[in-house]
Amino acid sequence: MRAAPLLDCEVLYQTKAAKAHEEMVKLEKAMEKTREGMTLRREMTKNIALLAKRVHKLDDEMLELRRSSAATRTQIANLEANVSMLMETVEDL
Repeated sequence: MRAAPLLDCEVLYQTKAAKAHEEMVKLEKAMEKTREGMTLRREMTKNIALLAKRVHKLDDEMLELRRSSAATRTQIANLEANVSMLMETVEDL
C-alpha cells in the first residue's frame, strides 16, 4: 500500500513540473517579444533623430531660399529702376 502514495506524489510532481515548464516557455516567449520591442524602440528613436536632423536641414535650406528670393526681388527692383532711369535718359536724348 505504500506504493500508491509514492505514485501519487510522482504524478503530482510530474504535473507541477509540466506546468512549470509551460510557464517557463511562456516567459521565454514574452522575454523575446520584449527584446524585439526594445530593438524596435531603439530603431524608431534613431530614425526619429535622423528625421529631426533632416527637417532642421530642410528648414535651414528654406530660410536660405527665402533670403535669396528676397535678395533677388531687391535686385530685380534695382534693375527695373535702372532701366527706367536709362529709358528716361534715352527719351531726353
